[in-house]
Amino acid sequence: QSKRSVPYFKLKINDKKMKVAVILGDEVRGLPPTVLKLADKILEIPMRGAMVRDAVHPKNSGNGKESLNVSVAFGVVVFGFRYP
Repeated sequence: QSKRSVPYFKLKINDKKMKVAVILGDEVRGLPPTVLKLADKILEIPMRGAMVRDAVHPKNSGNGKESLNVSVAFGVVVFGFRYP
């Protein structure tokens, strides 16, 4: 998650030949800032009902973590690419 992140479903892949690399981060710490800086887009899965976030999160609203299992997050995002 980042100040630049957008909900995953807002990314539109219109060209079937478009190359996409999905890079997943740690379930708690995410990706390092050096990796995020290189990304064209930073996607996140909006989480409803959970108001706890890591204290260093740019959208900080509490303490704790807000994440899905990495394999589940991958499935949600890739499914969203296939069936927008």
